[in-house]
Amino acid sequence: MNIGDYLRTTAETAVPELRLARWGWRAAIAALLLAGFGFGFWWLFLRPIEQRTQAEQAKVTATLATAAGNAAAKVIPQIQEATRQKVVVDVQVQKGTIDVRQASDAGTAVAGVSAAVVRGNCMLPSLYLTDGACEPVHETPAELGAARSDAGSASQPD
Repeated sequence: MNIGDYLRTTAETAVPELRLARWGWRAAIAALLLAGFGFGFWWLFLRPIEQRTQAEQAKVTATLATAAGNAAAKVIPQIQEATRQKVVVDVQVQKGTIDVRQASDAGTAVAGVSAAVVRGNCMLPSLYLTDGACEPVHETPAELGAARSDAGSASQPD
């Protein structure tokens, strides 16, 4: 037994609360050591995994952002070309319709041909949706079919 042990034993005998304080210090040191070990485990094992995961997620996000931009860059010209082609077709159909309606014998009724022209024109709803002649075509699409025969008509062909 050394002098330090003698003084400690004497002090604990005189003041019993010092024994509890000694256990409190031990518990505090144990908690600090446990926290240090936990931090060390996190630093050595978990943090590198988190960093790799974040780096991979950043790569995936960048790839997706680039892919979306590339897809849009490829698709937009195709959409514009399709829209341009639709406008060209619509203009051609309108010009044809105007030519047919302005013909000198436009008032001559040829039942089968007239019905076929109306049905053909009415299939372009963006142009003839409000045309009164197209209302029956748009209202009953199930009844659309081939044009009726023009056999036996009294009108002469053009």
